[in-house]
Amino acid sequence: MLAVLVLGIVWLVITGDDSGTPADEPARDAVVVAPTGLTVTPTPGGDQLAWQGDAGDSYIVTVLSPAEPPQALPAAPGLSALVPNAGTSAPGQRCYTVAVAPSEAGGQPGPASDPACPPGVSPASMMPAP
Repeated sequence: MLAVLVLGIVWLVITGDDSGTPADEPARDAVVVAPTGLTVTPTPGGDQLAWQGDAGDSYIVTVLSPAEPPQALPAAPGLSALVPNAGTSAPGQRCYTVAVAPSEAGGQPGPASDPACPPGVSPASMMPAP
């Protein structure tokens, strides 16, 4: 019985306790949550978007349109963006979502916010993703 106990202690000392992350391993990424409070304010130059999130993150805005498939814009830092009307087939009729951009190349963006639209526009009228 004593031999089994000694072997168990030796086993723990040699292999260690795996309850924590070793110092030489990077910490696991924190859970990424979707931005909240997305608002759309139409302006003469386009739609002004604003949302709540971590000001240190970059975000991907996805433009939803009734005439075109969803289009993700390049990631940019900040908690607001102006999406110009120029070159769009449906000015004033677009909806948007926002997601935290991936922290590394090839990574996946975080979950998207709920869609937000200008007054009088419904996300149900937008073209679905292909």
